Amino acid sequence: DRVRVSAIRESLFCALLLLAPVTALAQTHPNPGFEDGFRGWATEGDAFGPVDADTVDRGRFPASPLGGDYWKDVPYPLGHHGRYFASSTDDGRGTLSSAPFAIGTEDRYFSILVGGDSGAALRVELHVLSPAGGSTIAWQTSGPGTALLQPRVFALPPGLGAARARVVIVD
Repeated sequence: DRVRVSAIRESLFCALLLLAPVTALAQTHPNPGFEDGFRGWATEGDAFGPVDADTVDRGRFPASPLGGDYWKDVPYPLGHHGRYFASSTDDGRGTLSSAPFAIGTEDRYFSILVGGDSGAALRVELHVLSPAGGSTIAWQTSGPGTALLQPRVFALPPGLGAARARVVIVD
């Protein structure tokens, strides 16, 4: 199994890609939270794999600052929604790109849950697609420096309403 989640310094974890609009009507991606594996996503390289959150070794996360060993076998929430999320391997490199989706005219925010290394080489990008076939990176973020998934939110400029976009996760 190529997916390893034992070292958080060089891995990137992503879950629950969504538009957080005033209304959720424009979210047309078929599999934003990886609940159906990588259906609707294209992989390049050997970096990414879907992860069942129930199989993550929670012993690798920092111990609770409360002390004692009471917390040893208590499930450690990663912050994901659903059962699955995407994870990159420590030594693999590649990209994970979503199928194009519509940004609705009423959409105000793009949000993603991301965890992992805070280095610029590991990042999530929002690409706005042009009718001519190219794309522009409208926004990007890296991990928070911990494997715990944390929200990253981008306020969509008014001009992006009705645009087509894709998410590209880079490792």
